[in-house]
Amino acid sequence: MNSKWRDIHPKELGKMFKIIDVHSHIGDYPAFGVSLSAEELMREMERFNIRMSIVFSVDNQSVLSAVRRYNALRGMVWVNPKDEKTIDFLKMNIRNERFVGIKLHPLLDGYLPNDPIVYPVVELAREAGWVILIHCGHPPFSLPWSIEELVENFPDQKFILGHMGHGHIVYINASIQVARRRRNVYLETSGMPMHSKVKEAVRDVGVDRVLWGSDVPFHDIGVELMRVQAAGLNEDEMRAVLGGNAIELLNLRL
Repeated sequence: MNSKWRDIHPKELGKMFKIIDVHSHIGDYPAFGVSLSAEELMREMERFNIRMSIVFSVDNQSVLSAVRRYNALRGMVWVNPKDEKTIDFLKMNIRNERFVGIKLHPLLDGYLPNDPIVYPVVELAREAGWVILIHCGHPPFSLPWSIEELVENFPDQKFILGHMGHGHIVYINASIQVARRRRNVYLETSGMPMHSKVKEAVRDVGVDRVLWGSDVPFHDIGVELMRVQAAGLNEDEMRAVLGGNAIELLNLRL
């Protein structure tokens, strides 16, 4: 760990940097034994001095209510390309400035990333000028190579690989390799257990294309911050990863 950050409590980082959480959830998730309301998320953000969180849920209406109520929240529309209701919600909110992107979860919703049914969703993201955050790291539907096939077809659309491969070293390495090959790919750190890979991504992919996220309530905010602390980044790199990149990529106004 870089000695500069070793003795700093994660709660103190938010006093030093503008922290933006690009990956947070609200709702009930009984299969995982966790739940989080918008109010509880706001309390966690205050506890860790987080300036803004990007939030999503399979219940898009709950996200709309949350981002209307709290100025420190922005939403991504969870789109299942096989579910017209989610596509209709996207179309209705595509000019809503409280939303900043689209969340795709091929694993939970059961489709391959490069299936042609995804293409109209990407076109809508392009129309809105939004990024797409896509769950990455589990077979059979969310592997980095399959996502790269989609990315290759839309070189002018920006994609974030959520979890940058998650918990499997083969998928983590592949995510970094995909980002090195594709300039429109960004890596998000939540749930990826290796601090050394955060540093590798910053150095090999570029400091401007690595984003911090917590994946709360599935992961603990403090633990996710500590991983970045342990990565051995310098001050400018910390500033970029913890929030600066998200502010620029998502055109956030704090």
